[in-house]
Amino acid sequence: MSEVTLERYESEFKNKYRENFEESLNEAINLSGVVVTRKPTVKEIHYMQMYMNGEVSHEELQLAISRVGEKTACMIFCNGNLSEFNDWKKDLKSIADDMEKAEQGISGRLVTVEEGKAFQDHEKGTHAPSHATHNNSGLGENAGFVGRFNRGYVWRLFADGTVRDLNEDDVKLLLLERYDMIPSSYEAKMIATRLNKERRVLEGLLLQGDIGDSPTTKDAISIITNEGKKKGLAYDKTDQMGRVARKQCAKYDHEIGKIVGKVSIEGASPEVEKKYSTHVSKFIAENNLNADNVVELILRAIPKFKRS
Repeated sequence: MSEVTLERYESEFKNKYRENFEESLNEAINLSGVVVTRKPTVKEIHYMQMYMNGEVSHEELQLAISRVGEKTACMIFCNGNLSEFNDWKKDLKSIADDMEKAEQGISGRLVTVEEGKAFQDHEKGTHAPSHATHNNSGLGENAGFVGRFNRGYVWRLFADGTVRDLNEDDVKLLLLERYDMIPSSYEAKMIATRLNKERRVLEGLLLQGDIGDSPTTKDAISIITNEGKKKGLAYDKTDQMGRVARKQCAKYDHEIGKIVGKVSIEGASPEVEKKYSTHVSKFIAENNLNADNVVELILRAIPKFKRS
């Protein structure tokens, strides 16, 4: 494989990963029930960033509650999950109490270094997932930023196909950066599980050779791109139109392929004719075509057809 061909091949893979990520993310968010339309204040966004950076202590949380109220604080940090919020508050209080005892030289409830490590272990520890901020690779504005060639946040590497799995913290960081909100750990886990599953399916399709756009899709995308430029449509508009067209074309390609295969083997059987008529009627409906006009034009195009 030449260097140019390999580069194009890798580019197609990356584009497919990115496209799949956008569609899978929207679907996962809808299925999880997470609402991303709420517009938080600047102060609320600041608290969210502190949370993701692992900078919210018991004292900071109490201060936040006094300023915005407990209900809003619960929404900011746990997307309204009261049970998770209360567990987090208790854990922060315990940490604060232990720190106070340590400063006073009291060893009653303090644990050994080994016990502390076991407690903080991500896989086997008993820490509450809602405040597992020790998983971050660093603090401050670079929290969640991976050091793998400094290429970007974990979720961006996932979107480009470099990283194969997302965890709860990755999803929280993703939704904070995109939608200015932090899902509860339960919601984040649901979204991560869905995205990781979708990624496995995509990888299977790509490895089986299902990569790149069909000629049908390429023609549709080309027309949308060129006409969009002529009409001065915004990129977001043409991008969305292109995604819908790509999805529709892929479905139509599969349906027509099955019909052609059946015709090649069985000939024009009643079953195949019914399948094709169903496909045409769906095509007309999904593309907002005038059914009467389409039928009239088909009749004109087939001179031998006699009306009853």
